[in-house]
Amino acid sequence: EYILRPKLSKALYARISKLCVAVHNALGAGAISRVDLMLSEDNVPHILEANLIPGMTSTSLLPKAARALGISFGRLCEMILELALENHSAYNYSGVAGGVQAKETPASVPEKAYA
Repeated sequence: EYILRPKLSKALYARISKLCVAVHNALGAGAISRVDLMLSEDNVPHILEANLIPGMTSTSLLPKAARALGISFGRLCEMILELALENHSAYNYSGVAGGVQAKETPASVPEKAYA
């Protein structure tokens, strides 16, 4: 069962959040990941998997979780791109990749995004 807003104590929620972030970091995940887990009857979290390329359709779990937090699909995509650009120094908004000026701007990205 996929539960978007589990009824957990603040302490347990914080413990699970820290665990999921630790898994994300230990795997060297990029801008996003989705860590799936189950709680035992005595509230011990058991990691099932970490998905480093979670689905991004309107019915996928990551966009559903974002929507539950009030984040639209469009804003989620923007946030992922912002984090990717921020966390990878090989690329920046000026179109420079690895210290070399990019020959052209991708057609799908407005020129002002590189300003």
